[in-house]
Amino acid sequence: MRERPEFFIGAEIDGELAGMIIASSDERKGYLNRIAVDPRYRVQGIARQLTLQAEKALHNQGIKVITLLIEAYNTSSIQLAKKMGYVQHTDIIYFSKRQSPED
Repeated sequence: MRERPEFFIGAEIDGELAGMIIASSDERKGYLNRIAVDPRYRVQGIARQLTLQAEKALHNQGIKVITLLIEAYNTSSIQLAKKMGYVQHTDIIYFSKRQSPED
């Protein structure tokens, strides 16, 4: 957070955190992580604005490729990503290693 505070972006409404996004980079690609909007504030464009701000922060660091992961059940996020120009890739296989099925 100290190195790249511009990668941690929050949206506040009436003094409450309504949404947030965390961006990261490996200096080649940018990643949008932990995009979240409080259910009370959804469908107001907050996720879109947070995404645009995070994209700008990554572009300012010279990042030209931005990626994100969305779980298949999250159709509203998938729709938003497509509207914002993100392309779904079916040739990438996601792997994870977990200590237990609950993790």
